[in-house]
Amino acid sequence: MIIFKKINDVLFFTMSGKITDEDYKKVIIQEIEKEKEILKDSEKLKLAIVLSDDFQGVSIKAVIDDIIYGFKNRNNFYKIGISGKHYKIQDQLVKLANTMVSGEMKVYDDSEEMFKWLKENL
Repeated sequence: MIIFKKINDVLFFTMSGKITDEDYKKVIIQEIEKEKEILKDSEKLKLAIVLSDDFQGVSIKAVIDDIIYGFKNRNNFYKIGISGKHYKIQDQLVKLANTMVSGEMKVYDDSEEMFKWLKENL
């Protein structure tokens, strides 16, 4: 399951359980596309991904969709932060995303620290 909320200019996605292709398309892609319509051409997105304690991973189909979407939109991201206690998964997500997106990415244990970083301008 993915829960979405927007705080200031940061899109927050909290993930729990096993993330399916349907979850990915109906929440993440849909909300990013809505935000892209609002932003000016020169503005880029800030994303926060919080992996809850009961996060169980992402389906292969959702990973494939993420790769395809990431390549198509690689220049639309300014900062992406990932927080949680799933260090191996977080490191893999960052390695994968760094090959696809031009924005800066960081991993945090604490979502509050991540939010502070996302609010900063480079």
